[in-house]
Amino acid sequence: MIEQKHELPNGNVFIWLGNQPIHDCEHILILAGGDVLFLKTIKRDHVEKLRSDIRSLDKQEFFDEYQWQNNSSCDDLYWELRKFYMENM
Repeated sequence: MIEQKHELPNGNVFIWLGNQPIHDCEHILILAGGDVLFLKTIKRDHVEKLRSDIRSLDKQEFFDEYQWQNNSSCDDLYWELRKFYMENM
C-alpha cells in the first residue's frame, strides 16, 4: 500500500492511501477531520489546459467546459484553483 501525507495551502492535511481495490475506487483519501473519501476517476483533463482555462474563462464557461455542477462544493474548488493558479503563474 502506498501512503503519502500532504499538507494543502489552507493548512488541511490528508493522507493518500494510493490505488486500492475497495468499493471499485481508484484512490482513498483520509482527510484531517477523519472523513474517508473513496474516489474513482471519471474524466481526465490535461493540467496545462486546466491552468490556461482557469485563467482565461469566466466561471460559468469553465463549469460548462469541464461539466461541473453549479453547487457550493464546485464553486469553492473553482475559487481555490483560480487563486492558486493566479498566484503561482
